[in-house]
Amino acid sequence: MDFKEHILSQYDENKAKKLLESLDNPRTHALIINRNKISEEEFIKSFPGVIKHPIVEHAFLYDKNKYDMGKSIYHDAGAIYISDASSLTVAYMLDVNSNDMVLDMCAAPGGKTIQTSLRMNNEGIIISNDLSYNRALVLSQNVERMGRKNIIVTCNDLSKITKYAGTFSKIILDAPCSGSGMFRKDEKMLLDWSIEKVYKQATIQKELIELAYFFLMPGGTLIYSTCSYSREENYEIIKGLIERHKDMHIVPLYELSMYSLTDVNEGITLAPSTYFGEGQYLCKLKKDGELRVNDYICKEKVVVKEFNNLTLQGNIIKKDNSIYLSPTNLALKEFNIIRNGLKVGEYNKNIFTPDHHLSHYLPAKDSIILDDKCVKEYLNGATINMQYNSGFHTVSYRNFNLGFVKASNGQLKNHYPKGLRHK
Repeated sequence: MDFKEHILSQYDENKAKKLLESLDNPRTHALIINRNKISEEEFIKSFPGVIKHPIVEHAFLYDKNKYDMGKSIYHDAGAIYISDASSLTVAYMLDVNSNDMVLDMCAAPGGKTIQTSLRMNNEGIIISNDLSYNRALVLSQNVERMGRKNIIVTCNDLSKITKYAGTFSKIILDAPCSGSGMFRKDEKMLLDWSIEKVYKQATIQKELIELAYFFLMPGGTLIYSTCSYSREENYEIIKGLIERHKDMHIVPLYELSMYSLTDVNEGITLAPSTYFGEGQYLCKLKKDGELRVNDYICKEKVVVKEFNNLTLQGNIIKKDNSIYLSPTNLALKEFNIIRNGLKVGEYNKNIFTPDHHLSHYLPAKDSIILDDKCVKEYLNGATINMQYNSGFHTVSYRNFNLGFVKASNGQLKNHYPKGLRHK
């Protein structure tokens, strides 16, 4: 069975034909703004051609030929996160708040984790996991760039985690899939597609959603998603879960019903023929019971004496020579932690250097403001000639921080990470 035959077997003929035709249409591009760094008004003023996302707050559609957002300073500074318009809808439907403890099970490269953190206003706890170490590193880099402090990045096979049953109030399971919803984004996905791959991924998805059930707190919410059009990877996975666990129920997303290829009671299937982005299936489920109070959020204030006696909320964690500010007091001994919340900095021969992550978390109000000439020099890695009080300082442009400098003898020595510098 080829892909066209498969789609015709999945949907009624009219929907199937429109879907197949839409795969030849130009892609839509989207992003969400980081309101800790830029307001909607400021963003629209800078990019007047953007269009507000029809569903997701603080998100926009844009023409990549007009605005190459990935190469903009807004991207470098973590003021925006580029994502797909359909993908942005998934985390938006989770309804998180600052008291939640969230698990993102298959998180890399981090879009849903970042969006969830933005909605939580950098409070609460997110454990953002990916099985692949290399992908988890990319996820960690995005957490750093966006200046998020409530995210713990881990790299684990979650089936090997034996504790934490019923620990998480909200779970995101964006499951690995056959990828048919990404054909417009990556042509190699079409070449790699087969019905055998659909069945293979469905087996993995069944295992992952059982893990999600294990980790989900009574009264908690799970959102399951794939970038596949195949019923075998979508509603059939949900149907099997609720048949095995009578305390799990679908929460119909009526606000998306007009955009869906499938009935709202079986989850939502977005497609270029119905929506503004790529293919995406999502289904929201709730577990019976009452949520218990989350005692794992660390609400204590601590003083980071190494950097201007900065007062922050969290749990100081020292690992090797590095200092992190973790959002939780829960001992996560079974997790392989890559980034334990906000990286504050590290010691080298008893000399403390603040981390780039900290610069992207801090507000710009006390920063050294760079003009158009100096900002280009800074992003290129150059030393800037400027007299300033000795020590480490953040530098900013358009009211958001770019990174650190060390002022000494009339110069600002550049601490922008070498791997991020412009060529």
